[in-house]
Amino acid sequence: MASNMQATCPQCGQPSHSIKRLESIFMVCIMIAAWWQRNEVTACSKCMRQHILKNALINIVTANIVWTIIILPYILYNLYQTFQPGHSASVVEDIYRATQRLYTQAGNQSRNLPPSNDSLSGKLGDLSERKQWKSSNNPPSE
Repeated sequence: MASNMQATCPQCGQPSHSIKRLESIFMVCIMIAAWWQRNEVTACSKCMRQHILKNALINIVTANIVWTIIILPYILYNLYQTFQPGHSASVVEDIYRATQRLYTQAGNQSRNLPPSNDSLSGKLGDLSERKQWKSSNNPPSE
């Protein structure tokens, strides 16, 4: 299954069986108004935890009182997700698409079996290009 395959972390470049794609929030709150920005981050569990904790520290200052109501539960849920084994569902989907692209390029469209880990490793490309994949039906060219 694709979720057991290794993929390269876009942050640190290390191969991992547990690449996560989570949404992070940056919030600025002034007593009568709030502004926030959501970003999709793809990284291995270790890099994702570092990103979440760094973002939490920044948000303590910028989100002030809203931090305990909105940001803290969100951070705890994301940290919980980083300790779950395997890739995130959206990463598995990207691995599947990359596998299908490799089969198409190799002319093996009739086979339903995924390639071995060795043939797929390193050929997935940057998983952070997912937003570009969503905007068009064609995956980014290499």
